[in-house]
Amino acid sequence: MGEPEQTRSRKQEHVDIILGQDVRARENAWDDVRLLHEAAPDVDLEGVDLRTRFLGADLGAPVMIASMTGGYPDAERINGNLAAAAAARGLAMGVGSQRAALLSPEARRSFAVVRDHSVPFVCANIGAPQLVPQAKKGPLTRAQIDELVKMLDADALIVHLNPLQETVQPEGDLRSRGVRDAIRDLSKDLGVPVIAKETGAGMARGTASALKACGVAALDVGGLSGTTFAAVETFRAAAEGRADRERLGALYRDWGIPTPVSVLEAQVGLPVVATGGLRSGLDAARALALGATLAGFASAFLHAANRSAKDAIAFAGQVELELRTACFLTGSARASDLARRPLLVEGATRQRLADLGHDPAALAGRGRA
Repeated sequence: MGEPEQTRSRKQEHVDIILGQDVRARENAWDDVRLLHEAAPDVDLEGVDLRTRFLGADLGAPVMIASMTGGYPDAERINGNLAAAAAARGLAMGVGSQRAALLSPEARRSFAVVRDHSVPFVCANIGAPQLVPQAKKGPLTRAQIDELVKMLDADALIVHLNPLQETVQPEGDLRSRGVRDAIRDLSKDLGVPVIAKETGAGMARGTASALKACGVAALDVGGLSGTTFAAVETFRAAAEGRADRERLGALYRDWGIPTPVSVLEAQVGLPVVATGGLRSGLDAARALALGATLAGFASAFLHAANRSAKDAIAFAGQVELELRTACFLTGSARASDLARRPLLVEGATRQRLADLGHDPAALAGRGRA
């Protein structure tokens, strides 16, 4: 059926590669971030309050199940399992890029299944390249974007930024001129908040400031440390015999700004979601301590949701337990208190922060008597 089928198969390939291949960045910068232990915490473990508020929504914990998939038959099962976990634990959730739902009516259910569950905060999703004319297709219209938001009765719209992936992808959209103006126009009167999200290469201070000026309501830094879509597209390029793109993906596999660095770079007065390489509730605590509002999880949840809803719910509960434990062991009565606790940054991440003008010693000195 031409383009709709091609879109669905590409999304299926992405999930299969992430589940079956090593596509993580070779360095996980979260290992350089260490919280300072409190030997006499003045809080009970069960008394730790993980509740948080994000863009007007009350969440059970400061966690987002990041946008991952949709648009092909099996995605309905995966998104349903992810939504079951988000509803059970009171978490925010995004879906994958919804353009396929405009191209194929059969694809709509793979996204809309999310609303079969009481997810407290649901994000629709489009790609920034879809906001500007491309070589062989025009941009999405406002009516189409409104349709995608309405499809999920979404609480926000994610506009994902993925220039690295598009460059390596054999069929990538390579035009980006005008994207900022399009995001600015979209943010003015969409009716729901717009969240700008990178997809694995991170976000620098200048980008964060520019996106704030465009009127976005929040930033998801989508940093380097977890799945790198340059690696994902390398596998696809190899399968298609595109040696040029295969070599390009291998060369740029570790291109980007590590997630912990991106979280600090993105502190421009907007809520920040820290997605990229988080594996545990301890990583979530590290992200919150650096200033994130929410901790975003992608592939870790994908593996669980691919097995069952029960496994996805169990993984969400485990993340919550681990985050609660980190709060307890730092004497934090609330998850939001982590941003005021001493934080040690070591290794290459410490040097990167210093080179960018951040003061790692100031992080270590927070809240100390």
